[in-house]
Formats: sequence, C-alpha cells, structure tokens
Amino acid sequence: MFGAMEKHASWVLANSFHALEADVIINSSKDLFPVVPVGPLVDPSLLGKGEEEEADGAVNLWEVDHSCMEWLDEQAAGSVVYVSFGSLATLSADQSASLERALKEGRWPFVWVVKGTEAGELSTSSGGGQGIVVAWAPQTKVLAHRAVGCFVTHGGWNSTLEAVAAGVPMVVYPQWSDQPTNAKLVEDVFGVGVRVRENGDVKMVVGSEEMGRAIREVMDGPKSEQIKGNARRLKIAAGEAVAAGGEGTSKVSVRKFVDEIVGRSCSSSGPCCGEGIS
Repeated sequence: MFGAMEKHASWVLANSFHALEADVIINSSKDLFPVVPVGPLVDPSLLGKGEEEEADGAVNLWEVDHSCMEWLDEQAAGSVVYVSFGSLATLSADQSASLERALKEGRWPFVWVVKGTEAGELSTSSGGGQGIVVAWAPQTKVLAHRAVGCFVTHGGWNSTLEAVAAGVPMVVYPQWSDQPTNAKLVEDVFGVGVRVRENGDVKMVVGSEEMGRAIREVMDGPKSEQIKGNARRLKIAAGEAVAAGGEGTSKVSVRKFVDEIVGRSCSSSGPCCGEGIS
C-alpha cells in the first residue's frame, strides 16, 4: 500500500493532527509524499463544540442503549472503566471471564459493551451491582462523561482518536490489523495509556492478573498521573487543531491543500476563479 502511495499519490490525507504525530507527518512529507492532517475527525461534542447529541450521520450496527448515561451520572469523577471492543472484534468466553475477574477484583465501576453475539459470555448480564452491561453504548457521550477514567479498547484508530479527543486514558488489547501498532503508539509514543501483554497462553487468553495490572496502571498506578496529564494535553491539542476561526493546524493544512488543488487546476486550464474572464 505504501509503495503504491509513494509511486502514485500526490497527497495523503490523514485522520490525525500535527501535535499527535508531528514527526511522522513532517518526515513522510519530506521523504515520501505530502501528508495532509485533517483530523481528528470525531464527533464535535468530544472537541468541546457543545453538541449534546451524537452526529446525525452516525451509523451504529447495534441499537444504542442510553441507560448507561444515567448510571454514569451517579458515579464519582474519573472512577469508571469503560470497556468496548468495537463492532467487529469479539472476545472469547474465556477472555471475557478473565476481564470480568479483573474488574471485580479491582472493584472498579464499569460500563461494558457486550454485543448481542457475545450475550451469555459473562457470569452476570447486569454488572452485578458494580457496573452496567449494555449491548451498545453511545460511545462519544460515554467518553465525554466526567465519570469515565479509563477506556479498555481494541485499539482501532477511530476509537483511539475518540479517546484522545476526549482526554480519556486507554488500556489497549489489540486484536488484528493496525491495532497492535496503535497500541504501541498509545503507550510508547503518545503516552496516554498502556497495552496489554499477551502471556503465550495456548488459548490466547490474557489472564485476569495482566488485565488488572494494565487497568490499575492507568487508574491509580505510579504512572497514572503522567498518563492522565498527557491525555489532558492531547485533548487540548486535538481541539485546537480544528478550532473555529481557521487557524488550527488541521484547518490550515486543509486550506493549503485546497489552494494547491485550485492552483494546479488554474495552471492547467487557463483562466481560473474569474481571472482574465470578462
């Protein structure tokens, strides 16, 4: 894919922003192809735009259950672990049980998205009083809620950017595709979370001890304040990248991209934008 882009692409528009991946954007633009950061492309409510509802164009594969929002209102700030592995990834029964043990042993309040295809994987379908289990949650609303202190995720790029925009630290348990790379970025480059380490179990199950370690490190471990501080910093940077007024880094990049497109069109087709036209 990158070989094809290097040979044929005049530009690459990336759902990212300069403060998040400055080195990649600068070096790729210099050595490979121009990278135009246009992100974060997330629901405006995550960027402090004031919208109370998710975007009208949002597409959900499952019926959204809003009951978790009232439950979140009753929880302390930063105390809740939000668990969702997206619309495609599915945890095995053994892995679900391992994560459930970790949450119960850690006594963290939780909101856990358990899709219809995973129904019956947990020992309790209601959260057992410690948390709430829903078939599908309004994710942007959940991430923006003051009570959420940690997002246990598969590390898909959309979910990663949503968490960054919301300022929520992550525990990343990657499944496939770009997710292992995203997990490494979250921990080692962005510094806004930790990734789960697999232990070589023949069933490919990460034990409750490791799941608990990762969540604890984000919630109240020795590095938690640093992780939370990085998350707050990138939240601010994400909002600034697409800030109103057109001076955000992503807005400036898009404007330059459009100007170059118009300029090329003008140079190849003669009079443009009214120039030379009577």
